[in-house]
Amino acid sequence: MAKAAEVGVPLYTSSPGDSSIGMNIARHALIEGSDFMIDPKLDVNEVCAIILAGDKNGCVILGGGSPKNFYLQGQPTLWEIYGIEKGGNDYFIQMTTDQAVWGGLSGQNLPRLLVGER
Repeated sequence: MAKAAEVGVPLYTSSPGDSSIGMNIARHALIEGSDFMIDPKLDVNEVCAIILAGDKNGCVILGGGSPKNFYLQGQPTLWEIYGIEKGGNDYFIQMTTDQAVWGGLSGQNLPRLLVGER
């Protein structure tokens, strides 16, 4: 994460309230009076802006399920919500220990993912 910050690569957490990040933000707000806030709409719009600004588009996802959906919803947001036809990924890398049966791979097993089939 430090290297990503150093070179300006954004990192997102798709479900901060459902994680230790959310628990710690809540604690700091309650105990220490912190006004730190996570605003998901800013993250969604930033992902859309990154997709819109790029000549090529791709992502590296650690995990599955919610993190995967968070980034991949950028194209449908542009198409369906903003009416901008831009999208598709030139590359997509997913690192996960999930099994297809649990849904984090969106039903794609490893051989199908390796050959790029849908």
